[in-house]
Amino acid sequence: MPATKKFTPEIDAKLYKEFVALAKRNGQSQRHILEEALKFYLKNVVHRSTWSARGDGCLRAIGGQQP
Repeated sequence: MPATKKFTPEIDAKLYKEFVALAKRNGQSQRHILEEALKFYLKNVVHRSTWSARGDGCLRAIGGQQP
């Protein structure tokens, strides 16, 4: 099993209720849902925010470097 870290975010109460309900509805642990949400955020939101459109449909990294 990979090493783990304790992580307790402060989030909006309504969002938390939705998060708990989703985990229960899917029969998944809250930990699993949170880990998957963080993976998605890091891959699709943070990573993409370091890119900018060139205007020709291609992406270039801010600073001009390709991945």
